[in-house]
Amino acid sequence: MIANHRARRAERSLPRLPAIAAFATFVALAAFVLSSSPQPACAQSVSTQEQTAAGREAAAAFQARCSFCHGDHGEGSDVGASLGVPDLRSPAIRKQTDAALKTILREGKDNMPAFGKSYSDATLDALIRTIRKLSDAATLTH
Repeated sequence: MIANHRARRAERSLPRLPAIAAFATFVALAAFVLSSSPQPACAQSVSTQEQTAAGREAAAAFQARCSFCHGDHGEGSDVGASLGVPDLRSPAIRKQTDAALKTILREGKDNMPAFGKSYSDATLDALIRTIRKLSDAATLTH
């Protein structure tokens, strides 16, 4: 009777092993396919930027110094609107060259303070990439 019970239990558990193995294989294959599929160029540049020290400093600088007037996503804040700051996602900003944006970041403009002495060229370049990324994101969502 005990042997018969063990045999029935073994028979019930045997079909589960192939199902579990098939599921594990599916999960491993799906993970491989997803990890090896090419990412869009903008996703690759963002992850590369975030890995650099300048990129991390630029992201922190944007949140600490820029978002108060320009908003978290470049859309502008109430304070920024009262100062007449532009929407960083606007066509007027998108058409600016990187050199022009870097001059504005370095020297300031109108009510915007200068940041040339506060940040390295690499960080200013990363800030420009951040601004471009905001513009690109706004273009994709509209």
